[in-house]
Amino acid sequence: MPQTLSFTSSLHSTGGDAPTGRYDASLEDPDEGLFALVSAKGMPAEAELAARSVREILRRSLMGQTVPLGERVLIAEEALESIAWVLREDAEAKRTSPVALAYVVALVADGWLAAVALGEATLHVVRSGSLYRLVGRDALTDEATTATKRVVRLLPGDRLLLSSAALARHLDEPTLAHEIRAFGEDWARRLVARHAGADPINAIEIGCI
Repeated sequence: MPQTLSFTSSLHSTGGDAPTGRYDASLEDPDEGLFALVSAKGMPAEAELAARSVREILRRSLMGQTVPLGERVLIAEEALESIAWVLREDAEAKRTSPVALAYVVALVADGWLAAVALGEATLHVVRSGSLYRLVGRDALTDEATTATKRVVRLLPGDRLLLSSAALARHLDEPTLAHEIRAFGEDWARRLVARHAGADPINAIEIGCI
């Protein structure tokens, strides 16, 4: 019998934009089993539009879908590839540098997690006191165009951490593991607060019940 889990989530944020030209957008819906963080870097107007566009195309593509998890992953990948292509074509038409994108998307259903990531954004799982990185943490550059994917079984008590690009840059695995142990149950909020800086920092914490 498939294991039935329910999910809770909390967004921890220092803000949605920054004078550095990096913009973040988030999406969380435990009932739909859909969570995402998007980071975009470029000229301010283009970066803000890109981050919001990725979030909205994910929302429109995946909300209300009743297909199996594997098909939802394919839908998400096609939507993300589509918006990346549009951004590249727009940059070529305007003769400007393309917006650099990083994102992490988590889809959960029937006790399984499917994660897709591009660039520096990451997804970790904390299980029985140990930390594991599932996807993410490539350099956020114009050339970061290939996403990575992972599918894993979730267990009751697992806690997932989706980290935006700016947060992931601050935290290697040993540092992240140490701070999670040091901060206790409130670790996600305290991580974000500790590493606040010029760039927006966002994290989504997901609890598996």
